[in-house]
Amino acid sequence: MLRSILDLTLSPRTFAELGYPGLVGGCINLMKTVKFSNHISPFRYEYGYLCFRILTIAFGVCFLQRAKVFDAAVARMRAEPETDLLVVFSEEVSQLVRTLISDDQGIDRCDWMLGLRAPKRSFGPPQMPFAAGHGPMELMNMLSSGQKYFAKVMGSTYSPSILGVLCLCWRYVKLCQDRVIENNEPYLVSMFCLTYFRYCLVSPACDGDVLVLMYDRNPELWGKAKQSFIDDQDERDKYLSYNKRSKPTDVRWFSQLSVSLMPIILQFLLSRVPDGIEGLLPRLFGLTIDRLWEARLGNQVSCDELIKIAADTMTFLGRALECLIEKKYLNQSMICEIIDVLIHHDLFDFIAQTAFSLPMRPKGLPRAEDPNMKFIEQSVWMWEHVGKILPKELLRSKFLAILPDLQKYIAYALQWTYMGEDITARWDRFRLMSQSVVCIGYVVGLQNELQDVHEKTGFCAWARCADPVQREILLFACDECGVTYCSRNCLARDWMYGDMRKWHRLSCGNVFPLKVDIPWGFVDRMTRELTEGPNRFPIENFLH
Repeated sequence: MLRSILDLTLSPRTFAELGYPGLVGGCINLMKTVKFSNHISPFRYEYGYLCFRILTIAFGVCFLQRAKVFDAAVARMRAEPETDLLVVFSEEVSQLVRTLISDDQGIDRCDWMLGLRAPKRSFGPPQMPFAAGHGPMELMNMLSSGQKYFAKVMGSTYSPSILGVLCLCWRYVKLCQDRVIENNEPYLVSMFCLTYFRYCLVSPACDGDVLVLMYDRNPELWGKAKQSFIDDQDERDKYLSYNKRSKPTDVRWFSQLSVSLMPIILQFLLSRVPDGIEGLLPRLFGLTIDRLWEARLGNQVSCDELIKIAADTMTFLGRALECLIEKKYLNQSMICEIIDVLIHHDLFDFIAQTAFSLPMRPKGLPRAEDPNMKFIEQSVWMWEHVGKILPKELLRSKFLAILPDLQKYIAYALQWTYMGEDITARWDRFRLMSQSVVCIGYVVGLQNELQDVHEKTGFCAWARCADPVQREILLFACDECGVTYCSRNCLARDWMYGDMRKWHRLSCGNVFPLKVDIPWGFVDRMTRELTEGPNRFPIENFLH
C-alpha cells in the first residue's frame, strides 16, 4: 500500500495526488506505531521509513501549492526529463523555503502557510495545520530519539524535500519559545537542534545555503544544543560522515560539503571529543583546512563571509584541542600527527594570507563587532592550544619548518606601513597582521628566531636600491657597524659601485654574518687606481 502511494511520484501528472495535509498527520501517527523493545523507533524498519518518505513528499506538494508555485515546479519536471523528478521537486521546495525565511515578512507568510498561526498581515484565509495538536513535537521526538538510524537511512538513500519538514519543526520551536504556541516540553530546543545537526551531515547541495540561513536567523538556539551519546560506533559514524562529505568520492550521491555549513557541523562535532575517536581528528583537521583553502582560492564565498567562516572554524578546531588538553590525552604519536597536519596543510599560511587580505573597517568600530579582530583573536586562541598540547622543545623542532614563512610575512607586514595615504590606518593594519604572525611564532616556541628577525630588520644601505626606504628582513649586515642590505645583489653593487665614504667593508672588515676573508688583492688594485693619476684620492687617510 505504501509503495503504491510512492508510485505517484513517478510522473509529473500524478504528483498533485499527494497534496493533502492530512497525509502528514496520518504518517506521523503511523510512524508512532513502529516500535522496538517497546520504544518508538520508525527508522529501524522499512515501514517507518516509507511513512516518513510519504510525509516529506506530501508536505512538499502542499507547501508548493499554498505558495502557488506547484505548477511551475511540475513544468520544470517536464522541461528537464533527464533530471530525476524528486531532485527537481526537492530543489523547488528548498528554493521556496529560502525565499520565505530571507526576511521578516517572508517569515510571517511562512508561518501562515504552515498553519502555525494567523499573522498580523493578511495573506488569505487560515491554512489547515499539517499536524494536529503537537504533531511537529512528536515528529521531532521520533527524529531525535532515533537519530542514529535516521542518519544511517538519510546517508544511504535520497530522501526528497526534508528541508520543508525541518522548516516546519524550526518555526514550531521558535513560536513555542515566543509563547505564541503553548508547550512546556523542556527538551524541545535540544530535540530540534539534534535533528538539525544530523541533517546537516547528510543534506544535499541544494539545502546547504538554506540551512545556514536558518542557523543565522536564530543564533540563540544553538548554544543550548548538546550532543547525546548513543554508542561508540555512532560517534565514529558522525566523524566519518563529515570526512566523507568534505572530500566525496562520488559527487553523484552527495556533493562536497558547503564551506558555509562546515563550521556549523564542527560546532556539533567538536563541542566535546568522545573517547575513542581521537584517531579521526588528524584527517578531520586536514580536510577542514583543505576545504578552507579551496574556498579561498576558488572565491567560493565573499571576503567577509570567508573571514567569518574561518574565524568560527578556528574556534571549533581550538575547542577540539582544548578537549584533548582537559582530558590529559597522552597518545603523543596521535598529537604529533595533528601537528604535522597543521604544518603540511599550511594552516599558518592560510591564516597569514587571510590576515593580509582583511578589508579596511570603518574607524571607531567596536572591537567586539569587528570581524577582522574576531578572526585574529580566534586564530591566535587556537594556536595557543597548539602550544599547550606538546612539550615546548618538541613543538619548536616541528615548527622550525615554518620559520622562512614567518620571516617572509613579517617583511610583508613591514611593507604595508608604506602603502596608502592614511598613516594611522597603515599602522593599525600593521599591528593586526603582525599580531597574527608574531603571536603564532611565539606560541610554537620560535621566540629566539623572532628576536633574531627583529635584530636583522632595517633599511637597505645601497643608494641605488630599487626601493631603499622599504624595511626588509635583512640577512646581510655588517657585524661591526650594522649597515644592512635587502639582498646579495644590493650588497655586491654597493661593494662595486658605492660611494667610497660609505665603503664600510674597508673600515669594518666584514659585511656578511659569517666571517670571510677580505679580498685584499682587489682592495690593493682599487687603491692603485685611485692613488695614481691626476685625480689622486688620499685613500691612506681614509683607511687610517
